[in-house]
Amino acid sequence: MSNSQGWISLHRSLQDHPLWKGESFTKGQAWVDLLLYANHKPARLMIKNTLINLDRGQQARSQLTLSKEWKWSINKVKRFLKVLESDRMLTIQTNQQTTIITICNYSSFQDSPTANESTNEEPNEKQTRNKRTTNNNVNNGNNDNKNNIPYQLIADAYNEFAKTTGNPEVIKLTKPRKLAVKKLWNFDLNNEDVNRQTNNADYWVRYFNHCSALSFLNNSVERTGEHANWRPDFDFMVKEKTYIGVREGKYT
Repeated sequence: MSNSQGWISLHRSLQDHPLWKGESFTKGQAWVDLLLYANHKPARLMIKNTLINLDRGQQARSQLTLSKEWKWSINKVKRFLKVLESDRMLTIQTNQQTTIITICNYSSFQDSPTANESTNEEPNEKQTRNKRTTNNNVNNGNNDNKNNIPYQLIADAYNEFAKTTGNPEVIKLTKPRKLAVKKLWNFDLNNEDVNRQTNNADYWVRYFNHCSALSFLNNSVERTGEHANWRPDFDFMVKEKTYIGVREGKYT
């Protein structure tokens, strides 16, 4: 008989493990993936030049993005989301910019157990659990932006951009490339009103989609002389200078 009482914590770095991404998702895995991607606090994203406000328990992910990450067809994604919505596990809002997915009763998956849930524990067991929970919270605070960077997903998002623009694809994520990605992942514009939530994998999918519409980056402008054969590659795209230039409208 399975034990369905209590709960466990899952670190988001699970999403980068080969066991997690090695094959097409099961339905249970897809549901957990939705839980892992939900924002644990309100956030603001820039999508197609529009600011999107997300509440706790929400995420902005298109069905195309889910299809690629779960290795499912678009129709299978649609059917699965409809089942979850009909069972009141989530709600879906679609607009011109993206799809907003809201996890129903998100706090029941995220919040720590209350005192009432712990009254039957032995003192030593309770002390051990509290210590473990505290350590997990400290570790999560230290590691969320340092060790939970989906480098390959960001590289895959760039390669999708490269396929449509004729730019060189990235084959290997070298240490310098990871350091450049890490710098942007932790990037902060020091302005809450325009902060881009760069430590969000889905943001970088949208970022490269945005770049594919910019003529300087999608090779629709003519280059002459020594720059005639130059194409923006991965190293150029993940430079801080390039990122700031895109955000400031330098490239059109």
